[in-house]
Amino acid sequence: MRDRLGTTRPTDAVTARHPALGAALRLWLTTVYIVLLTVTASWLANQSHTARARFVRHNSSNVHHMEVETLAYACCCL
Repeated sequence: MRDRLGTTRPTDAVTARHPALGAALRLWLTTVYIVLLTVTASWLANQSHTARARFVRHNSSNVHHMEVETLAYACCCL
């Protein structure tokens, strides 16, 4: 079964019987993600201007490569 976001709902017995477990897991994973973002932002704030610029440049390059690969895959498969 699909929900409004188009994702598949879990069909295993434990999650189907206890939907609160799925919500608790998502909340925990979201909390971990936010903590990691906060730690990264704090670390970056303590770096020099040069180190911050290098970090942003490196991550922008990674995003560009992911976009190019996705575009190439999409063009290849059409």
